Amino acid sequence: MNKSQIVVAIEGIDGSGKTTLINEICRYFGEKSIVYKRTHKGKFIDRIVSSAIMQKFYMLQVPIYLLLSYKNYILFKINNKSRDKIIIMDRCFLSNICYFYPKALENNRLLTILLFFEVKLFPQKVFILDVDPKKGQIRDSNKKSLKWLKTTKSAYLKTINSSLAEFMNIELIPEELPIEKKCNVIINYIEGERKNGNR
Repeated sequence: MNKSQIVVAIEGIDGSGKTTLINEICRYFGEKSIVYKRTHKGKFIDRIVSSAIMQKFYMLQVPIYLLLSYKNYILFKINNKSRDKIIIMDRCFLSNICYFYPKALENNRLLTILLFFEVKLFPQKVFILDVDPKKGQIRDSNKKSLKWLKTTKSAYLKTINSSLAEFMNIELIPEELPIEKKCNVIINYIEGERKNGNR
């Protein structure tokens, strides 16, 4: 990663408010910021893996998404001239771990395999947006099952004390904070990195 870039990821279950928050952060930083998002190919693979059949046969999810996704499960579009930019990742590798294979959080060997297949850009810090799964399901256009959202939320919470936290910075943003304060948490972190010379 270019030392002049600041890379943060916004994570959380569907309906946690990631898109709204990212829009506010980008509005604050303007042209200095750029967003990494999944390509249509990544979304298509996501739909396959999160289908009703895959939910029923849970253990099929991992080999199938590894087969389909070798270094490509999550792809991102970015301007090659994006030096000295603030990069906001709309989800990162953590989504796949928490949604599709949370057991990897307790198994370093499996975690290493998943990271090898997935990571194309590693964020300096991951902000996880907390939300009640019932509220998330109401907001979620894909209407994932409540059981799955609860399991995924539990996985996100476990990342804070997992081996992942040993080599990356993870912070949980409470649901009860208003959108302005959630924005301020992330903006203040980015501004602090810029002041420390990582601009």
